[in-house]
Amino acid sequence: VNPLKFFSSPEYLCITGVYFATYACANSIETICTRQKRSSALPKFVGTSTANIATCVAKDVVFARMFGSSTAALVPKRTLALFCARDSLTVLASFIVPPQLAHAMTNLGVDAGMAFNSAQVACPVAVQLTSTPIHLLGLDFYNR
Repeated sequence: VNPLKFFSSPEYLCITGVYFATYACANSIETICTRQKRSSALPKFVGTSTANIATCVAKDVVFARMFGSSTAALVPKRTLALFCARDSLTVLASFIVPPQLAHAMTNLGVDAGMAFNSAQVACPVAVQLTSTPIHLLGLDFYNR
């Protein structure tokens, strides 16, 4: 395997772009809200969802065309809607729910560091039980 070829491949660049855009947006919103001493939950959800959905759906369209079972076609609206739902769930589970869950865990006596780390890992993993079938259904609609 050639590392230069891997790191310059369209697949790698698409995924890196999604993560960069999503985390840059989430961290920027968190920083701005912290400096303004306001809650970041709603602005972070809206802003990060917008960045994540736009980049992730674009990536999925590229991947569906690259790896799909049929010739490149227009992506059905129901596929796009399912991808948007999947991405909104992922943003909720990655950026919004973990701090709230960690706070609830500390109220139950769990060490704050342990609660934060556990919530940061558990929430995105748990949402996969819902988001993976949504994603696969969207791909199925595209490929039929």
